[in-house]
Amino acid sequence: MINSTTMPSSSSSSSCKRARPTHTTTTTTTTVLAFLLVLLFSPSLPTTHASERLGRPLSRTLSFSFLLHYHYLYMTTTRCSILFITMLCLSTFLPRTTTTITAFLLRSSSSYSTLRPTHHRHFSSASAPAATLPKKVLVPIADGSEEIESVTIIDVLVRAGAAVTVASVMPSPASSPSSTTHVSKHQVTCSRGVKLVADKGIDDCLGEEWDLIACPGGLPGAEHLRDSAPLLALLTKQQASNKLIAAICASPAMVLQTHGFLKGKASTCFPAERFTSTLEDYKGREGGAVVVDGKVVTSQGPGTTMLFSLTLVEVLFGMDKAKDVAGGLLIEYPAVG
Repeated sequence: MINSTTMPSSSSSSSCKRARPTHTTTTTTTTVLAFLLVLLFSPSLPTTHASERLGRPLSRTLSFSFLLHYHYLYMTTTRCSILFITMLCLSTFLPRTTTTITAFLLRSSSSYSTLRPTHHRHFSSASAPAATLPKKVLVPIADGSEEIESVTIIDVLVRAGAAVTVASVMPSPASSPSSTTHVSKHQVTCSRGVKLVADKGIDDCLGEEWDLIACPGGLPGAEHLRDSAPLLALLTKQQASNKLIAAICASPAMVLQTHGFLKGKASTCFPAERFTSTLEDYKGREGGAVVVDGKVVTSQGPGTTMLFSLTLVEVLFGMDKAKDVAGGLLIEYPAVG
């Protein structure tokens, strides 16, 4: 939604930019008259060749016409006329002085020509729309991550306008000189064999700030996320900064609960005893497919990933954006019933 306060009204825009008449005809007529006037005075100028009699007035006329045309947006018609007549008289009686003045004006005009749009429109910084940085989201993945969860989280958040970075927590494979197949060092193989290529390694994400870190589930993917020291450092910093942390499927129990990020928080996870029994305040199916408690968002599994992802959009961008993204996916959000 565009904030109407950032757009200048019709009345304010009229005061910002003064209406100017079409000046093509005026400029042409002025140029012709200027040339005739210069020719009229040209007999009083010393000449040594017949071509100079025509060439000198023509050169000066073109210089004056260019000068007037270039400054038209900055000067009224009256001022342009005064400048033109003055330069014409000077060119007739003081040609050397005229050359010096013309060169000075042209150099001066070129020095501020880049400021023309701001000078002409007179928009203040208060009326200009402020540039906003996109929300930064980190999605860590590993060998054995659940592919539906991983891809859905990434896709939905990108649709919402987030800057999503996918980072592999797996160690970079050793390069083999005898290998003829190119395999990215950030490629992972998900729980059902789908291969995903991350943007970077998790180590490369340590120096950055994130608005959200969202962990997909799957096994043994969640175990790899749990055992990643760089990811643990990022999650610790995220919680200390009171920023969003999210996890789904096995990750709420194996990643967040293991490292104490769910202390005092209600949560949910994949409904298996090995996971649910570890949660401090487990909200079962009756608690909903997605549980939001402060800055922590958790969900249950592949079938709830779309709702989980749209909830993350809502938390990051607001309900209107979540509804807009859901509409493009032919999903009703929030779900009814």
